[in-house]
Parts: sequence; structure tokens; C-alpha cells
Amino acid sequence: MKNFLSILLLTASAMLSVSCSANPPAAEVERTALARVVTETLRLSPIDDAYEVAGTVRSKLSTVVAARAAGNISRVTVTEGDRVRAGQLLVEIDSRDAAIQVLHAQSAEAEALQGLEEVNAAIRAAEFARTSADANRDLARATLERYQGLRDRRSVSVQEFDEVQTRSTAAAAEASRAAETLESLKAKRGQMLARIEQAKAGRGAADLYLGYSQVLAPIGGIVTGRHVEPGMFAAPGAPLITVEDDGRYQLELAVEESRIAAIRQGARTRVRIESLGADDIEAVVSEIFAASDPLTRTVTVRLDLPRTPNVRSGLFGRAYFSAGRRDAITVPAAAVVRRGQLTGTWVLEGGAVRYRLLRLGKAAEDRVEVLAGLNDGDLLILEPREGLADGLEVRP
Repeated sequence: MKNFLSILLLTASAMLSVSCSANPPAAEVERTALARVVTETLRLSPIDDAYEVAGTVRSKLSTVVAARAAGNISRVTVTEGDRVRAGQLLVEIDSRDAAIQVLHAQSAEAEALQGLEEVNAAIRAAEFARTSADANRDLARATLERYQGLRDRRSVSVQEFDEVQTRSTAAAAEASRAAETLESLKAKRGQMLARIEQAKAGRGAADLYLGYSQVLAPIGGIVTGRHVEPGMFAAPGAPLITVEDDGRYQLELAVEESRIAAIRQGARTRVRIESLGADDIEAVVSEIFAASDPLTRTVTVRLDLPRTPNVRSGLFGRAYFSAGRRDAITVPAAAVVRRGQLTGTWVLEGGAVRYRLLRLGKAAEDRVEVLAGLNDGDLLILEPREGLADGLEVRP
């Protein structure tokens, strides 16, 4: 309830008890001033009761790029604060050892391929030899069968028959040797193919190891950590560069166990990042840890933040969760008067201006909760101005 009152400021100067002068000083002349102010009758009203939890901003996706090969670092192409794209070169490691391994692997592969060509040529010759040997064996066998008939009719001598039989036996043995040679060469070809596969695998490993000498950014984002300098030795697994996705941030909170039951995944809540100003932003509860910390008796809760300029990992923030409604007295923030370390406001009491010391609570929009110093029904001066003094009389 707002009222417009006329305040008559009566300030009477003390008169000189004894004076011979006809013109008294200006400071001793009685003065009056009339001012109009706006008042509000304070009432208890329901407000949302909220509790705040402090937390730290962290990137939703952050990766530490580590070395996968050992060697001296020859070049670092980024520094903290640089923006990088996925696949961009970050660190280069001395690759001379890896290059030598690649050359050895290439040489082994070329040698195995050459050996395979030689075996294939030998197999072709062995196949021709086996074909000839099989033909000679078949001819000798047919001749022997014909001579067996002639021998039975006593048309050939024993010596002639023995010669034909010996040639048949030799032809059969030669055909058997040709077949064995061919099978042996085929087995050797299988071994050469295995050597080629092994050489290709060795070359692939060497190429991969050579690729490890160039450390690339796995994601696009901003560089938040540079852990090495040129000339340092990089061991496998040693951290080199930290990159975080600067488009998706979360506020990580440690919420008391007694309050975690009131928080629901997917719920929206107010968040304030202190370094970004007084404006609140809306966040969404994205993750609630299943277990609590036995030392602090808190549960980790993460809130997804909207895309907001100048948000960075490590910033301090507060989240405000609803805890129901209650009755309280609130005053406009503009009506609060600060005098050094003291906080108060002006009220009208018993027809006079009074200064009340206040203990304030939480602010909500343009009003502030009053925990102590004001009561239901008090008349609050909404626009405090210079010249107000405790005890000034007010006339209607």
C-alpha cells in the first residue's frame, strides 16, 4: 500500500541568548523545508524459499592428449587459450627412429615379395616338369604292358623286356620326384605369403608408430593446458596438451545428503556465475551421482549450462533450488540505505522519520527479504533522499 505524504522538515536554529547585533548569522535563522515521499505499508507475503549451493564450472567434454610414442619433442604449435579444430597438429615428436623402422619394414616387405616371385617361377617350372614326367611315366607303363604280351608269346628276349621294365620304373620314380618337388615349392609359397603378411603388418606398425610422432587434437575446442615444451622428452602416456569443448559447460555441485531427495533429473533451476554479473541463467539438472561422499556427506550434482559468452572452466557459480514457500517481509532494493558497514532503511513511525537497522536475507528480482528490523504494518519510505534525519516530524 503506497501513500503520498507531505513531510514538513522543521529545523529550528538556536537563538542567541544575548546578542547586540541586529543581523544574526544565516545558520542561526529558523529554516523549514517541505518534501513529498512515497511510502509503502509492509505486509507479510508468500515467497519462494530457496537454498543455494556453490559449485564450479567444468567443461562437459575435456580431454588430456597424451604421447603414444617416446622421443624428444621437436615442436609445440599451440599455447593456452588457443582455439583448435579436430585433427589439428598440436605437438610433434622427433620421428627419426620411427622413420628408420618404416624403412626396415618396407625393405622386409620388398624382399618377401621378390622371394614370392622367385617361388612362383619355380612352381611354374616344376609344374611343367611334373607334366613331362607324368607323360614319360605313362608312356613307359604302356610300353611295359605291350612288352609283357610279347614276352608271353616269346616274341622278345628277356634282356629287351628287362630294359623296358627298368625304363618304366625310372619314369615312375621321376614322376614321383617331380610331384614332390612341386608340393615342396607350393609349401614354400605359403611360407612366403606368410612372410609378406608379416612384413605388411610390420610396415603398418612402423607407419602407425611414425604417425604417433604427430599428436593431433581429438576434438575441437580451446586449449586449457600446455604441459610440455620443445626439447622435453615425451614418454608414452605422458600428458601433453589439455583441450576442452568450450561449447558445452556444466556447473558441478556438492549437495547435502538431506536435500538431494528434492532434486530431480531434468529439473530446471536458476544459476548465477559470479564473474559474469548479477543476471541469473537457467540450467538443467543433467546428472545426479548415485553414491555420496562419506567424508563430506554430499552428493555430486551436475547442471547443464546454456551457451553463455565468457564461460570458462573453473569459474565460481551458485545454483538455487526451491525449498517450498513461506511468509516473509520484503522491501525494494532501492529503499535500502547503506552507511559504511551498516544497512538500514527509513520508515514513518509515530509521525516522525525513523532509521531502522536491517538484517537482510536473499534477494529476488528487485526486492530483498528482511530477516530483522521491520514488522508487518510498518510504513516504508520508498525513495530515501538526502536531508532525511532520524526524528524529523511529519505533518499531514
